[in-house]
Amino acid sequence: MTPTEAELALKILFKKFNINYNAEDEIWKKGSVVYRKFEDRQTTGEAALGNQSPQPTTDQEKKKPKSKTQLEKEKKRKQKARVVVEHVDIIKDKFWQENPWILD
Repeated sequence: MTPTEAELALKILFKKFNINYNAEDEIWKKGSVVYRKFEDRQTTGEAALGNQSPQPTTDQEKKKPKSKTQLEKEKKRKQKARVVVEHVDIIKDKFWQENPWILD
């Protein structure tokens, strides 16, 4: 819809059905987002011990082949992820800044 068409549709919702879109819960406005959410690194114990490895900073470091140990650590880290359902705005940058691994 164009912005004008969307505004007209919202007016119709309000006039015909007394529905104020702004007062609706996020689930009805944003829909549901299902994704893997990783545990807080501080709660895994690994970061608390100082064993957390820094993330690669350059494209070249990201493309390096991973060793067997690195692959096993990554596999374990992924196993600790849990599937969550949230009702958030995925269009804005905030969601992607909080969950950068989704695009990795």
